[in-house]
Amino acid sequence: MLKSSSKCLIVQKLSSESSPPLNHHHYRTLLFFHPPTAQNAVHTGLGQPSDPQAHSPGILLKFEANAARLCIALQCSPGLEFHQPSLSIPEPRVSSRLVHSADERPIRNGSITNHRGLTTKHIDVRRIERIQNLYTVSNNNSSHVDMSSTSVSWRPSTIFTIAIVFRLILLLYGRWQDAHSPVKYTDIDYLVFTDAARYVSYGKSPYERATYRYTPLLAWLLIPTTWGGLWFEFGKALFAAGDIVTGWLILRILRTRGMETKRALKFASIWLLNPMVANISTRGSSEGLLAVLVVALLWAVQSRRIVLAGCLLGFAVHFKIYPFIYAASIFWWLGSARLMDVNASVVQRAFSLINQDRVNMAVFSFLTFMGFNAVMYKMYGMPFIEHTYTYHVSRIDHRHNFSVYNTVLHQSSMRGIDSGLKIESLAFLPQLLLSVVVIPLLMAKSDLATTMLAQTFAFVTFNKVCTSQYFLWYMVFLPFYLPTSTLLRSPRLGVTALVLWILGQAAWLQQGFELEFLGHSTFVPGLWLASIAFFLINCWLLGLIVRDVRSESTALNASPSTSSKKLK
Repeated sequence: MLKSSSKCLIVQKLSSESSPPLNHHHYRTLLFFHPPTAQNAVHTGLGQPSDPQAHSPGILLKFEANAARLCIALQCSPGLEFHQPSLSIPEPRVSSRLVHSADERPIRNGSITNHRGLTTKHIDVRRIERIQNLYTVSNNNSSHVDMSSTSVSWRPSTIFTIAIVFRLILLLYGRWQDAHSPVKYTDIDYLVFTDAARYVSYGKSPYERATYRYTPLLAWLLIPTTWGGLWFEFGKALFAAGDIVTGWLILRILRTRGMETKRALKFASIWLLNPMVANISTRGSSEGLLAVLVVALLWAVQSRRIVLAGCLLGFAVHFKIYPFIYAASIFWWLGSARLMDVNASVVQRAFSLINQDRVNMAVFSFLTFMGFNAVMYKMYGMPFIEHTYTYHVSRIDHRHNFSVYNTVLHQSSMRGIDSGLKIESLAFLPQLLLSVVVIPLLMAKSDLATTMLAQTFAFVTFNKVCTSQYFLWYMVFLPFYLPTSTLLRSPRLGVTALVLWILGQAAWLQQGFELEFLGHSTFVPGLWLASIAFFLINCWLLGLIVRDVRSESTALNASPSTSSKKLK
């Protein structure tokens, strides 16, 4: 029953699948009317306007794209009651008749004309899959009903404050542990970074510090660590700040997909409040900065800021090599959604691969990457090329790590085995085939963020070196994948996957502890079997991710209208 002066609105699906989705910010500002009276009320027959003098501040429309849910939040005068919890709404049809006013005049071309001849702002509703629920709204004591309000505990300010305080506590604890414990909190890599920064501060090359294998930019950023005292923690604080910025970008992307703030914060908290993420950054690993670049790249591409995206990709690859794999998925995602006849010639198909976005992406990413490399090469010469790039092609990490190749590589190096076809070179074949070719072709058109997750997961799983820091490379994409994943739809499967992933690491860490701290030789069979088990678990998880996206893509493409055509 709808009481008092009000306006209700139901919107139907308007265009084809190729229409790009709009973000929630657009929908929030679409429909906000002048205060209505009985003479200009727009309604749907669910109720009649009662008091001609009663006024409603307006209607606020909110759209959640991923859940295909349309919520109508009514801002109304005191006394409004709207109870329709069991109302069944049929599947919306493609139609230009969106809403009918009280005199049954159709609303076309995205505009609403009321009885007084007033016209609202233009409505560009392109893609609404279905209207699933009407919510029960009751507000007898207030003039404002807002169903999207978040509780105090799930406000952005609360979550981000907790995330910042959590990292500050870890930074303070790390200083205490470094001073009082033989087992240091600070990562050994951080000591390498700060030593290289000291060389730079003296006007020397950072590569004079043995084992520094990174861009000189990282050493430049950490020059304040050479100033002594608490400044030594500057790099850790910088990396932790990168975590926070990454979390903010994750939240922004989820909100632009139409997800409500409370739900988006919960998924962003997978990164922001993750103890593993906070621990790795506050110990001095630079992955926090890389995560900012990667998530910013995703945001820029999906926002169609192609020039910015190209610059971010070029800089990210300069900073650390592996983000180059995302070029393949972005390339396919930027393809035109225009349908092409299956009888098109090979030449036509080849030319169809070229469009303005792809050209801009390629040009600006290449120019940015080569620009930074040219500057660094001019300053540091061949040591820059050798330590930043070529070293990683033939790298063999003799220290134990999670990689399935580690034990074989260790045994080969110990025995001095030297063949024309080295294992460390062959290891790239399955890794690059999956992450650069197969996964982008199968998934990129359906879901860019999840494709980047699968690419990174495959790259890390099949890499010949794998440490805990590498897990952050793909964990940053989990908030985009999990909302629609089978891991959440099937709690038993989700818990099983999480437990197996943790147990796989625990088994390996137990063997690594005996090797590192007790001096027991556990390379064979202990570490070897643990590495194989963890590898198989990760392969199974990768299969789940790919299956999720492929099944969703199959469902979307199963319509008769697309059976005789295919996308470019």
